[in-house]
Amino acid sequence: MLYLAMLIDAIWYDWTEERPQDQDSFKIGSLLAFSATQVIVGFMAQLATIPVAILLTFLFRRSQKRIKREDRVKKVAKNEEENWSRNGANEEETEDEGIQG
Repeated sequence: MLYLAMLIDAIWYDWTEERPQDQDSFKIGSLLAFSATQVIVGFMAQLATIPVAILLTFLFRRSQKRIKREDRVKKVAKNEEENWSRNGANEEETEDEGIQG
């Protein structure tokens, strides 16, 4: 959303004077001064940004968790381990029978 706001602000970049000199400019201390035109441009930029931000927020909230399929490598390793444990148990039984018999 930050990139969207920056993009919208870049569209209206340089539409107003850099240092407001007219009489209807607002001054806050000696460092901040902005004109009515700059306020209107900022307001218009936010009007263009807010609907898209609300839409993105809505889509992310409505999204559901993806069901991941099992990794094929892990699946093969699991099957091999099960086969090995079954075959290993069978071999131990036959070895035990051979010793007892």
